[in-house]
Amino acid sequence: MKSTVEKEPGVLTRSLRSGCEAPASTTPQRSRLASLFRDRSGATGIEYGLIAMLIAVAMLVGLIALGGQVSTLYDDIATAYSDATS
Repeated sequence: MKSTVEKEPGVLTRSLRSGCEAPASTTPQRSRLASLFRDRSGATGIEYGLIAMLIAVAMLVGLIALGGQVSTLYDDIATAYSDATS
């Protein structure tokens, strides 16, 4: 049976079957890092951000693709208007 105890402040040791003690393999930094990997609370916000970014990119691509056609349409309307009024 392995148990972790703290004999000196900040030093964790683990009792081995032989009765000797070895430094514990989990340090406070490692457990904090592991808890960060397990934490999923920000995942939803990131997903919404990615969806918003994809929508913005799709809109930009659509505007670029249709921008030339809209410009040509307005030019044709302006030409027709100026021909009709002259």
